[in-house]
Amino acid sequence: MPDASNGHVLIVEDDLSISRMFQLLLRDAGYRVSLANSSEEALQFVRVITPDIILLDISLPGMNGVDLTRHLRSNPAIPFIPIIQITALGDLRTKVAALDAGADDILVKPIELSELLARLRVMLRLQKNRRGLEESTRQMHILYAISQTLNSSLDINSILRDLVLQLANALGAVRTSIILVNDHNTPFYASSVKETLNTESIQRVIRDGVAGWVMRAMKPLIIADTTRDPRWISLDRRTETTRSILSVPLIHQGIVVGVVTAAHTRTNYFTQEHLELAQNIGNQSVTAFNHAQLFQTTVQQKSLLERRSQMLEELLNVGERLSLNLPLQDVLNELAQAIHRSLGFRQVIIHVFGIDDVEPAQGVAGVQREQIQQLWTNAQIQQSIVPLLRERFRISRSYFVPSGYKLDDEETNQLPFGAIGIRQADYLFVPLGSPQQLLGLMIVDLPNNLITPDLATIQALEVFANHGTTAVNNNRLFAREHTRANQLQLLVELGRNFAELMTPDQLLRLVASLVRHSFGFNSVAILLKHNNEFMLRAGTHNFAHHPYNQPLSIDARILQALEHYQSWLSSNSEQFCLNYEWGEPTIVAELIVPLHTHEGIQGLLVIGHSDASALDGLTQSILGAIAVQLTVGLDNAKLFLREQEYIQQLNRVNDIALQLTSTTTEPAFHEIMQQVAAMFQAPQSMLVLVDPEQRQINRSIAYPQSWLHELPALPELLASLDESRVQMLNHQHASALGQTLRQSEINTIVVAQLYSAERLHGLLLIKPADIHYVWRSNDRNLLQTLATLFAQALENQQLQAQRLERLRADLQRYMAPPLVEQLLSEGGFGEASERDIVVLFADLRGFTALSENLAPQVVVKQILNRFFDEMTAVLYRYDAIIDKFLGDGLMAVFGSVRPLPNDAERAMNAAIDMQQTFAKLQTEWQASFGYAIGLGIGMSCGRAVVGNIGSAQRMDYTVIGDVVNTASRLVGIAEAGQIIITQPLAQRLKRHKRQLEELEPVQLKGKRELQAIYAIRKSR
Repeated sequence: MPDASNGHVLIVEDDLSISRMFQLLLRDAGYRVSLANSSEEALQFVRVITPDIILLDISLPGMNGVDLTRHLRSNPAIPFIPIIQITALGDLRTKVAALDAGADDILVKPIELSELLARLRVMLRLQKNRRGLEESTRQMHILYAISQTLNSSLDINSILRDLVLQLANALGAVRTSIILVNDHNTPFYASSVKETLNTESIQRVIRDGVAGWVMRAMKPLIIADTTRDPRWISLDRRTETTRSILSVPLIHQGIVVGVVTAAHTRTNYFTQEHLELAQNIGNQSVTAFNHAQLFQTTVQQKSLLERRSQMLEELLNVGERLSLNLPLQDVLNELAQAIHRSLGFRQVIIHVFGIDDVEPAQGVAGVQREQIQQLWTNAQIQQSIVPLLRERFRISRSYFVPSGYKLDDEETNQLPFGAIGIRQADYLFVPLGSPQQLLGLMIVDLPNNLITPDLATIQALEVFANHGTTAVNNNRLFAREHTRANQLQLLVELGRNFAELMTPDQLLRLVASLVRHSFGFNSVAILLKHNNEFMLRAGTHNFAHHPYNQPLSIDARILQALEHYQSWLSSNSEQFCLNYEWGEPTIVAELIVPLHTHEGIQGLLVIGHSDASALDGLTQSILGAIAVQLTVGLDNAKLFLREQEYIQQLNRVNDIALQLTSTTTEPAFHEIMQQVAAMFQAPQSMLVLVDPEQRQINRSIAYPQSWLHELPALPELLASLDESRVQMLNHQHASALGQTLRQSEINTIVVAQLYSAERLHGLLLIKPADIHYVWRSNDRNLLQTLATLFAQALENQQLQAQRLERLRADLQRYMAPPLVEQLLSEGGFGEASERDIVVLFADLRGFTALSENLAPQVVVKQILNRFFDEMTAVLYRYDAIIDKFLGDGLMAVFGSVRPLPNDAERAMNAAIDMQQTFAKLQTEWQASFGYAIGLGIGMSCGRAVVGNIGSAQRMDYTVIGDVVNTASRLVGIAEAGQIIITQPLAQRLKRHKRQLEELEPVQLKGKRELQAIYAIRKSR
């Protein structure tokens, strides 16, 4: 009898004889067949059982085959089932109606058996593929949901509870369970049917059952029929009906931490697909279980945290230290010392393998450092330990090696793991990196008092390993990024100073390096065309077979193809443009991108790489764009190369100009002359300063020292020169200067006359380095520019000195000479600004009557000038500024130039001193002229604008503000010998408070309110 393994066919036919015939034929062909004699019966059948395919007669009573098809396709609750419709009508309309309804195929009676079987096989293949795709999609959704579950919590019970339910759903199992075992042999158990097992039952399962066998063997197991396998242990009635078992070990870092078991009541239920899915889920869950168990252990066992506090502190410290981007050797030593201190291992070796041109590195801590370094060499580790990790177990995990381990000794080369824990061992190897990229190993020797390390120690080592992996990666990444940052900085500098940096060779080397580091290519080279031949101009490797700037032979077919295509990719090493015989990695593909100009292909960008898939279309397009920009950059670089020397000289001229104009004092001429000599590659230079009005040489500044025997007098020196501003003279010149050259044994000099506004300020002399020196036009222009700069600087010096003298004279009209010199040294005088000042007005009383009865000469010379001289001397003693003289009075200001905290006190002391000094003058004038003259003083304080105020033609240094007006009003009401001040000024006075006498408030002009005023009582 056929096993009906080909598939399940539902035949819907109202004619019983026809359906029986189809049933017999299909059963003989190996199909399982079910019958339905109407559309209604077929719908009932499909709701209960889903066949693999439906064979449907169109001409059914009631709901015909087309309507049934449409109903099946429109019902989302019914899964997709291929439908083949059978009809005796072969007309097009019937076929179209059936296909529009959703039929997958149509057979017209009479039907050939071979054709029917062929159509069934096609439909079943499509159905199998569709179901496979749906199953894959379902598994992906399940894996995603499981991943979310694993990452959503650190509670081991919550993770186990959700995972077993999702695992049962994913595998279609009746029941799933998970057993986890930590380093203390404490089991965690979870089941999808909410069953609970005591510790004794779990230990029995681990010891004698399927879970224990899987953990010991460290490999998965499928039991097709539990009745024939003694490893299945039935613990209760629910497990008695179990017939199929799938069990997968959970392995973390080479240690079995648990087992997942799925059960089904049907024999032969679990397949290889179920096994692969369970392993995938198990691999996802191991890390989550480890994190969750670590979290639970951390929360529940405070004592363990206390014992490991030093370790955690060390981890923090080492994490901080390793984040400082120290040299790799220092990083490894720091990490080894941290492990040695915190975990107590006798010996710690951290070995990092070499990569590319970077040598291996090793950090050591503990006892007998030199001996263990000799024992654990790079060759020893590569030959014995790395194959152990990669070949024996196919994964890089933390791993104990038993004593006397030998790779080729099968008797001792057994799994070093017990059912739950780890056997006694000598060394523990913890990998740095991943199984795909093993960066190195941590090798630790167990302390004498530790037979087997606990899981916390192993986990701590793994954390240290993660730190080490991160540090190594960061160290290498930092090295790569440092190089890349330098290249990016070079690009920035390239943009700032294109002429100085962007030579063709610099551009080519920069582009080659950037392309290699940006794309990760193994090799980048750039070839340029010269005299119709291609030459290697830049590359990221030393191509021993292709010297730089030597012609290379390029296949003409490649060049012809590149005339029409953007790039040429070859995987045939015999067609490679370059020879890549430098070692690992092997170059398997070469990409050539042309550098096109209007003259054709002028260069080639050649990429060699060990991975052909990396040279995809997008990469080729980007490299094509880079080639276009490189072509433009080369054109610009050639242009800049021609101008580079001249631009550098202009930059030096600009530097000299800044030095000549950036100071108000005399520039450092000696240093500047050194720069002038360097600009023209001359060994000596000299600046001669002259005074044409006095017809004499003031002085000369020579670099490096005086090199002319003796300069002629200025008239003879000028007579030696012609009308050109720049000229070259040799020792044969018939002139006084020529004679000086002969005496000084100097062959040739270049002389530039320093003229500004038709005024000669000096001469600039340069002695060329070569007696055959050819004076170029650029040199002449540069020297003429320098001469102009020197002349302007010298003229500015003279103007500055004249301006300074005028300013000194002007300032001495207002203030004492010491204050003037201080202001000139500080600079910035005269700029208008708002300040807090004290204003003093002084005015003579009885002067009008006196002037009417005395001669004007007497009034001016013996009274006014004497009065102003004495008052000026008093005010200068108190650092006042005399703003102006006002006929028979004056105005003075305190704090306008240099505000001081005691401005108010100084102003009051000055006013009192003025009255006392004036009293002597008053006595003298009374005796001489018989007239009584008095002095009234008014003072105020407040904010005012201070500085140079006026027009472009005339400006005065003065003050403007209400404080000036107020003081002027007060002097008008002050009587002879009286000092009247405002209330704000009175409030600032501390030493004179007892001398203040408050007067009746007055109405001042321009003020709405009465003003409180005070007077100083006269001393008795």
